[in-house]
Amino acid sequence: MYECRDILKISLALPCIKTIAQAKKTITIVRKMVAEGLELKTASKGVVLRQFSPRDAHPLFALISSNRKHLSQFGDQTARKYPAYLSVWLSIITPEQSEKMRLGIWVGQHLAGTVNLLPKADGNAELGYWIGKEFCGQGLATIATTTLTRYAHKVLGHKVVTAHVHKDNLASLRVLEKSGFATVIQIGDTMELCHPASL
Repeated sequence: MYECRDILKISLALPCIKTIAQAKKTITIVRKMVAEGLELKTASKGVVLRQFSPRDAHPLFALISSNRKHLSQFGDQTARKYPAYLSVWLSIITPEQSEKMRLGIWVGQHLAGTVNLLPKADGNAELGYWIGKEFCGQGLATIATTTLTRYAHKVLGHKVVTAHVHKDNLASLRVLEKSGFATVIQIGDTMELCHPASL
């Protein structure tokens, strides 16, 4: 049974939800994700996107630890935000942004990186990702961004998905362009790209 506070919370967090029916659908999706753990199949055999659970803290911390220099390029804060195992574990069980979808990019049993989606107040969503250096050049970032962007449009109903990347991060720019994103604006060193649902 849906409680009024659940519907109100979702409605306030996601202004794109216009009806009680849409709110109920969103609540159902979110509860299913939490209860079962969201897993998205990709177009590439053996590659899945899976919502993080506490059991993933060890492989996630190991991947961050082995990629601190790689992750610190272009001002990325991932390596600094997670200095110890406990910080990774806490980020999974008590995330700062509970509305953010955080998924691991899994190749078989190996964690290759992460991809996330943050709903915005305007009803759009922002996508982010990173890939461990040892997994770069395999097309995994393109597979992950394409899969999650499609899910954001078709299942969650976001009209536009945006991404931000440093202007010198040419590899990430190429990944997003291959995934159907187009540059909208440059502010300082940051490029904003977007992917409308119609693309």
